Amino acid sequence: MTLTLLDESFTVFSLSETQSAALEKCWHFLWKPSGAVDILHSVTLEMKQAAAFSLLDASIRKEMLLFLDNTSFLFLLYDYEVLAEDPLFLEYLQKVGSQAFA
Repeated sequence: MTLTLLDESFTVFSLSETQSAALEKCWHFLWKPSGAVDILHSVTLEMKQAAAFSLLDASIRKEMLLFLDNTSFLFLLYDYEVLAEDPLFLEYLQKVGSQAFA
């Protein structure tokens, strides 16, 4: 499965399966005890540091750090291509984002 990151403006940062797996390993703090990943997460210094020293390719790491520097929170989604086709899902994300950071 591929992981897609969205910022508060719904700018998409997509990762391949290999990149998703590498990011999951370095962002272990996103995982909840149930095994579910947070859908919404504030961008933290820990997140940036972990990405900087991750196993991601250097060019992807550079792009990701720039992406993280320009946003205060992220949506982390699997199968975004499928979900993006549903306008109700995007409405839901907007509602969650506005409530969380109002």
